Amino acid sequence: GPSSRIRASGASGRFPPSVDPARKAGAALRSVHESDPRALTNLARGIDNEWVKIDFASTMRRLARYRGRVGIDADLYEAMAAVPPPHASEPRAAHTDPTPEHFVLDESGTLTLVDWEWATLAPPEWDLSKAAWLLRIRAGSGPAEALQEGYGQTLDRVEMDRWIVYHAAMMLIYEAEQRMSDAGADSYSDTVNEILRVIEGAGA
Repeated sequence: GPSSRIRASGASGRFPPSVDPARKAGAALRSVHESDPRALTNLARGIDNEWVKIDFASTMRRLARYRGRVGIDADLYEAMAAVPPPHASEPRAAHTDPTPEHFVLDESGTLTLVDWEWATLAPPEWDLSKAAWLLRIRAGSGPAEALQEGYGQTLDRVEMDRWIVYHAAMMLIYEAEQRMSDAGADSYSDTVNEILRVIEGAGA
């Protein structure tokens, strides 16, 4: 789900944002994606590449309604709307909201992925991009790279940037719809800054 907020600093949750736990988190995501999806959902199809293409375009149209509220100027919105949708591989069992807070590392060193309300069949890139992106914000590029190493795959930079634009747009819409109408644009600035960071690469 898109409900997780970006916090550039502050709370890091129950998951230590360092290299070794990040590598374990990547391995945990890989095990989810390689698991039997029948234990997770009775869906036969799930979120596939065609679904992502349609939803990406729909997300950009929805974002237009909140553009002023969240601090997206006309030029940035135009650039976002011109970004090609990210590629989605065949759907597999997926968590879809693997934020740092949803990885729990206990005293014995066992890592658990919790909060499965949004689990479904989805492209593995959905989980991998979101987990690595949010971890990069919280802890820097080292742990984010370690997570992808633990997973056994590093996303292409252009594809990662396109997934970030998609995730960020969904977050902005969710936040705009949930907050009171007087919330200032500054409260969305961390997310908008992430879009500004990747927008050029995403349009490549």
